[in-house]
Amino acid sequence: MMLQLTRLRVEQLRRFRQPFELAGLTPGLNILAGPNEAGKSTLVRAIRAAFFERHRSNAAEHLRPHGDSAAAPTIELDFLLDGQAGQLRKTFLARKRCELQWAGQRHEGAEAEDWLAQRFGFSYALKGESKPQNWGIPGLLWVEQGEGQRLDVDPARDYLHDALAGQAGQGGTAGSALAASGGDELLERLRALRQLLLTPKGGAPTGELAQLIKQGEALAAERETLDRQIQAYRQQVDELAALRQQHAADEAARPWETLQAQLDAARARQTELQAQQAQLATDLARQAQLAQTRELLLAQLAQGTQLQAALAQRQQALDEATRQETAAQAAARAAQAPWQAAQAASAAAREAL
Repeated sequence: MMLQLTRLRVEQLRRFRQPFELAGLTPGLNILAGPNEAGKSTLVRAIRAAFFERHRSNAAEHLRPHGDSAAAPTIELDFLLDGQAGQLRKTFLARKRCELQWAGQRHEGAEAEDWLAQRFGFSYALKGESKPQNWGIPGLLWVEQGEGQRLDVDPARDYLHDALAGQAGQGGTAGSALAASGGDELLERLRALRQLLLTPKGGAPTGELAQLIKQGEALAAERETLDRQIQAYRQQVDELAALRQQHAADEAARPWETLQAQLDAARARQTELQAQQAQLATDLARQAQLAQTRELLLAQLAQGTQLQAALAQRQQALDEATRQETAAQAAARAAQAPWQAAQAASAAAREAL
């Protein structure tokens, strides 16, 4: 039996609220690379949930996006099984559903899940979330970042042992030969190969695997640096594109012409205000001069009033003197008549002598 995943699509699953598709998976080893918190482990967990979790299980709560109580985490897997195309689609929580299509067959619900478990050799947890002991050999196929050195091969070994024993019980010649020792020879070979990559105690990476991990960490650090540089470059490109777009919009709208017209009008208004300000200064100077002239005229008017009063007094004195002169003249005339009579009498007396 040969299984190859060709496409993975998730939606409303943890950080992937919007649909996300991972296509173009190839035969052999597929490695998901990306920065921290990009969702690599989430995609691996999605594959595990599609196979190892019942669609009606309440243990799928960890697939829900944070704070979205109405979410329906959906996983869709395209695969090739023994060269024939198939598709598995599971929806958890809000709209629980399981659909399986392969080689013209169609299964739904628990029937589809039981068909997968029997076909691939794993089991479902009787309660709660599935655990590594339920995963069988498929549990070794999808490994999260940092978990490779801690793989537990015992569940896969037990399943292989039981499968080989089952073949022996059915009379299979090759199965009987291998299962006679419970598959110990094959398992010893597997352990020997494992010891080339992991230490016997603790399962720490060693040998070529340790070197590859170091190289992978160095490459991951280099990639993160490149990703940051690329992100900065993309941001600069986006900013340049925005500036070019704004420049094109400005070229089309030519807002500076309006601004230039406004500037010219403002300058003309400024010139007008400056002229008005100069005129105002002239007017204020003229007003100050007029005020000074007014004060001078008022002083002269007051002096004229005083002169008029003095003139009136003098006129009154003149009138009084004229009156007295007239009276004196009348008195003189009155006094002159007797004098003239006396003169005439004197003259007549002289002639009579």
